[in-house]
Amino acid sequence: MDRESGSLWKDWIQFIKSGPGVVGGPGWQDQQKMDQLRKAYHRAITVPMSALTELWKDYDQFELGLNKATGRQFIQKRSPGYMTAKSASLQMDRKIGNLNRTSLPRLPPAPGFAGATEYMEQVNIWKQWIQWEKEDPLVLADDEPEVLKQRILYVYKQALMALRFWPEMWVDAAEWCFENNIFKDGVDLGIKFLTDGIAANPESVLLALKHGDRIEMTLPVADTEESKEERAKAIRAPYDQVLETLYHMMQKLKEREKNELAKIEKAATEHAGRNDGDDNDDQDQTLALEQRTQAVKQGFSLQTELLKRTISFIWIALCRAMRRTQGKGSQTKGLRQVFTEARGKGQLTSDVYVAVALI
Repeated sequence: MDRESGSLWKDWIQFIKSGPGVVGGPGWQDQQKMDQLRKAYHRAITVPMSALTELWKDYDQFELGLNKATGRQFIQKRSPGYMTAKSASLQMDRKIGNLNRTSLPRLPPAPGFAGATEYMEQVNIWKQWIQWEKEDPLVLADDEPEVLKQRILYVYKQALMALRFWPEMWVDAAEWCFENNIFKDGVDLGIKFLTDGIAANPESVLLALKHGDRIEMTLPVADTEESKEERAKAIRAPYDQVLETLYHMMQKLKEREKNELAKIEKAATEHAGRNDGDDNDDQDQTLALEQRTQAVKQGFSLQTELLKRTISFIWIALCRAMRRTQGKGSQTKGLRQVFTEARGKGQLTSDVYVAVALI
């Protein structure tokens, strides 16, 4: 399945060859060994990988070495599958030749900073590979639909090893699983992608909202008040989790601002203690202190405002979800309860008050 799986296929074929029995021999065990080898070759030569041509040559020698007449028939029968895989392999080379496959993910650089362009190039290459698999170049949809799904799922998992901190990829993988009803051992893999993505990116609003929406869509509508409350509790859990993370980030942001300002003040005090009494120098240092202080405050103010807007929009989304689930409610449930909690925790913009008034 993997582009670089050629060595594994070679090892597997060599393992079969080293087992008991003689290929081409008359015994039952010999026949079993020949059938196992043929089956392994048949699977290997339909996988688009770098070692495909070499494996096809080995298979050709294997069949012709047993019986030239029947060997040519087998080779002719398998040739279309090999040619499809070879064509797909060439296409894949063109699409993912510059892909940097790694199991050591890194944080995506902010737009405009060093490495941001290269990171987005890698994201786009992964997306191209996934889309290529979905287009079914190996023509698996009709005869082997489960193999096609396994290939797509495999690429998503490989992509998320490298793009662990890219929430969009987690959401794309989850939505594909939901659309194709992908389960493994009774586990909804779409939900698992969302929860794993949230574990890696607890501050991601996208993942939290997708998770909350999915729970709301799939949990049965409740009849009794008690069951309605349980359903509402399950729906709001992802919202509460991301809000907790963002409020913690707000607290850390304020602490960082306080520490930065304290460092500036300390440096200014130490410099003043070493000053020889030059008034002009004092004025210059005072002006520099004010400028640095203002720059730090302005920078943190922008970050704080962005975080407040993010927090506010999550509260709005939660208010709407609880309005759908429990109605306007009271001080202990529904929309009114959420609005009361939001005002109590603070860090809100006016958007929250406007949105709640319109809900």
